[in-house]
Amino acid sequence: MIDFYIKEAEAADINPILEIEKEIFISFWTSEQLKIELETGSFFLKAVEKANHSIVAYLIARLLKPEAELLRIGVKKSFQNMKVGYQLHQFFLNYLKENSYRQVFLEVRASNTIAIDFYKKAGYSCSGLRKNYYSRPTEDALLFALKID
Repeated sequence: MIDFYIKEAEAADINPILEIEKEIFISFWTSEQLKIELETGSFFLKAVEKANHSIVAYLIARLLKPEAELLRIGVKKSFQNMKVGYQLHQFFLNYLKENSYRQVFLEVRASNTIAIDFYKKAGYSCSGLRKNYYSRPTEDALLFALKID
């Protein structure tokens, strides 16, 4: 288990987060897309390893009370399966609960079985399908929702 802390992301974090994007996603976001999410007030967290102060994970969501949309969770490959993504997600859900949000939505590539299993274990249920939603490669999106109690 690694020792890390969670805090809000800032402009200087864009490049390290972009490196994680490129490492783990088929179709990664650009630095401009990340910058726009940060500047427009999206909920943007980072997990930082205490030993060397490097970013090992991040989470991006849009908050539209009483709902939230989870846009991204990314964890460096070398830190996957260490509960970093789980703890980052729990931090996010606790924030939603403490601030009276009622539901969180997301979409995920139909082939991303690791993410689908992660969301199902977290209590999300599949609520729909968007045909050919993703490009590079073209793929369906599964829609998931979680009620916040």
